[in-house]
Amino acid sequence: KFLTEGKLGSCSFRALWGGRGTAKSWQVVDAAIWWCYHEKSLRCAFVRQIQATLEESSMELVRSRLEYWGLLGVVVHERKNKFYFDNGSVILFMGLWKGNKPSGIKSLEGIGLTILEEAQEVSKISLELLMPTVARTPRSEIWAIWNPRSAKDAVDALLRGPLPPSRAVVVEVHANDNLKFPPALREQMEQDYKRNPVRANHVWGGAYEPSAEGAMWTRDMLDLAILGGQNLSKSLIKRIVVGVDPAGGGGDEIGIVAVAELTNGKACVLDDYSCSP
Repeated sequence: KFLTEGKLGSCSFRALWGGRGTAKSWQVVDAAIWWCYHEKSLRCAFVRQIQATLEESSMELVRSRLEYWGLLGVVVHERKNKFYFDNGSVILFMGLWKGNKPSGIKSLEGIGLTILEEAQEVSKISLELLMPTVARTPRSEIWAIWNPRSAKDAVDALLRGPLPPSRAVVVEVHANDNLKFPPALREQMEQDYKRNPVRANHVWGGAYEPSAEGAMWTRDMLDLAILGGQNLSKSLIKRIVVGVDPAGGGGDEIGIVAVAELTNGKACVLDDYSCSP
């Protein structure tokens, strides 16, 4: 509901984040159609960091929702991969970067509603270029939908960090909030939680990715190492080593850990003091 509240332009950002099965895309598409129907001459763009083909966009979903609402072919007409409303509004789809250049961003001038799909993939430089480009009209807004991947991703740092933009409304959504959650999808979700609850919490619960696929050190292994060090007997400690990974710039976190080498040849993390500079 918050996606259609107030006047367009009353928010700088409206954002939905969460796991799979939350109907984020459906909610955003329906809200975008609502605004285009009620606002005259509104230009709405669904954008991704890189969009090689239209099949990667939400074009098919927009088409199906326009048909569902009985608008397509009546007051909305599809021409050249765009949807034109009789009131002058239009919905289009594009990538922000083309040929290693932000050429897509430059063409967004004059867009009233910019919707970032798979926003976790949008780079920091794209966001920095995008915001002043599109925020040029009284009704300009940026919407973002994503499944969180890392706290260091640009969209998370911007919208879920300690200093979010003013007039930003950021909402977490859950699969249980989706009243039309398909039974087959729920069955798959339950099976995923049984097989790998940590991974499933990212896919379905919107938690950050536990670790890189195929990583030598997984999040489970690190958590066990830290937990094991909490009640470690001093008699088992051979020596203690402090490891420091300095920040690489751009606000990266400084990694600081205290690790005990044990008399049995193993090691255990005593504590993690990592912090932001």
